[in-house]
Amino acid sequence: MIKKLQKHGNSAALIIEKPVMQALGITEDTPLQVTVNGNALVITPANVGVGPERMKATIKELRKKYGAMLKRLADSCRGRHHFFQCRRRTVAPHRYH
Repeated sequence: MIKKLQKHGNSAALIIEKPVMQALGITEDTPLQVTVNGNALVITPANVGVGPERMKATIKELRKKYGAMLKRLADSCRGRHHFFQCRRRTVAPHRYH
């Protein structure tokens, strides 16, 4: 999609059509994060993802809940060069239907 900027006072505005906004799940009230990556303008909803505090809390919670199991799994595969070469199971395999 090729767009042109439109004059808006002393600035320029990029118009985002309603179907694009709906596809992104944003409204006129959604805060947007605008960044530059090389020569690309990147616009994302500001509420996408989690902040560093929430990420640390989630990791702590996961370690508390699954830490021992993950350690056993890592120990059972120690020295293997590829995850799928690890044959010894320390946890029950998932069954897919």
